[in-house]
Amino acid sequence: MTTWQVLTDLWRFDSPAWWVAGIALAAYLWAFGVRLNLRLAAFFGAVAIFLLATASPIAVLADGYLFSAHIVQHLLLLLLIPPLLIASLPPERVASALRRPSFRFVQDTFGRAPMSWMLGLGIMWLWHIPTLCTASVTSTTAYVAQCTTLIFAGFAFYWPVAHPIRSERLSPPGAIVYLFTGCLACTLLGVLLTFAPVSACPIYMHPVDTFGILPLIHNQWQLTHASDQQLGGLMMWVPTCMVYLAAILVIARRWMADGAADVAAGRGTHGVG
Repeated sequence: MTTWQVLTDLWRFDSPAWWVAGIALAAYLWAFGVRLNLRLAAFFGAVAIFLLATASPIAVLADGYLFSAHIVQHLLLLLLIPPLLIASLPPERVASALRRPSFRFVQDTFGRAPMSWMLGLGIMWLWHIPTLCTASVTSTTAYVAQCTTLIFAGFAFYWPVAHPIRSERLSPPGAIVYLFTGCLACTLLGVLLTFAPVSACPIYMHPVDTFGILPLIHNQWQLTHASDQQLGGLMMWVPTCMVYLAAILVIARRWMADGAADVAAGRGTHGVG
């Protein structure tokens, strides 16, 4: 089997993920309407990335073959889907929901920076405990729990910095510190995975070649279990921090633009008036 065949033949069109994606899309259209705008595009993007993570060759390779594919799957669920979901939420509907005591309680309890930071990063670290990592590959229940909690973790982490209501977001300096410390936590995990002397996820040491692609992985891609784990650690380390750095740059740019607007309006300097 060639690399191209892997990329074209290993799509899981019988995966329940397609049903999940269809139901989620139908629910969104029912709740928020079918008007074409950036919010609808963001939700379509989240659904597409979900299918890429759970029904594409990435999912096949993550299912006991490659630890690095397992990490790619994690990053798609954790880093890309949640901000798109948040961007798809209409601010006026969120504001209406937050006027209800139950939603306000959830916001005040789980939507604040310290709790969101711990939830977002804690769940990510949790699934890299070797026992749980192995369970997520061998048990359907654990796999579903992993996918669900990783999306929740990313949603919780991004919520204070990307909240649909701007007044509910962290201040720019606070958001920058929040994201930078998140980058440090991911860097630490990535370093541990890259240089760990033992297997971070033992199930990948002896893959069951269900699809007959081990010769491709070992002979053409030249991936051993050790090099695969190092690649996975680097993926956890570098791309994650790149995403957080990009978010920091966006926030810093917006912060400077707001400051320039205040100065232009005569509110940013003393003695104007």
